[in-house]
Amino acid sequence: MRTTSLSLAVVCSLIAATAARASTLPDGFQESIVLDGLTLPTGFSAVVVHEGQGLARHIDVAPNGDIYIASRNGLSAMRDTNRDGKPDVVSTFGDIATWGHLASTRAIPSALNQTTKPEVFYNHGETLHEARNLGAEQAQSEWLCFLDADDELDSGYIQAMTRATEHLEGDWLIQPSTRGVVDGVEDPFPVLIPPKPLIDGNFLVIGTVIRRAQFLRIGGFHAWPLYEDWDLWLRAFLDGAAIRHAEDAIYRVHVNPQSRNNCSRDQQIHTYNAIRAAHNDTLQQKGVR
Repeated sequence: MRTTSLSLAVVCSLIAATAARASTLPDGFQESIVLDGLTLPTGFSAVVVHEGQGLARHIDVAPNGDIYIASRNGLSAMRDTNRDGKPDVVSTFGDIATWGHLASTRAIPSALNQTTKPEVFYNHGETLHEARNLGAEQAQSEWLCFLDADDELDSGYIQAMTRATEHLEGDWLIQPSTRGVVDGVEDPFPVLIPPKPLIDGNFLVIGTVIRRAQFLRIGGFHAWPLYEDWDLWLRAFLDGAAIRHAEDAIYRVHVNPQSRNNCSRDQQIHTYNAIRAAHNDTLQQKGVR
């Protein structure tokens, strides 16, 4: 009998740092110092430009000298308006710490507490698609399931997906049912998002299961600002994957107002058209217009 195993990649993506070239130090700063226990080698220098923003995870410097920091306390932007080498305008925005907290208190426990234990990978990356792809590369199982940091798998999800993939030959996309959660209030019943031609738009949630071999063969997730999951499902479908529904597998979708999907309608339309245009040649070959 053919056995089935599932690998689950739990992903949370944070803003990454980029290298910044140091500018000439203002007069009065030393060229070699010991700062707060940090010993700098000859030829290196350091300047304390600000204190009190919490433990920083990523720092980026814009071409105009603005400093952006992702810390446990959120996101901060700093600007030096009087050119003395230290920012005098500091603004905080966003709550990047929330995503790591949600992953550790919501997404990951929902995966680890399954009766049928999957492999679980939790990765950070410079982009969301890179973090997800890294999890797929680390996995060893036959099937992959991706789980966003702010969502959950209902009890029995992995068991239901295992039953749905048993004895399957070829490539498949296994669609779960979904249960929406808005401001802590969940839908009374799970629903199946009505299927439609995949080329017309995405009806598959990120928790859809895909065979790992096909995922790697078609290049995994690509770098899109939105809808990179639809692009993946579309490439898998055009590569020959069929779609079926695992009714008892329930993916809990938490609607988050800070989600990238809550962007402007213009950006949504632009990304949709760009993804469709990227597959025009294959669509024409298959007679899809």
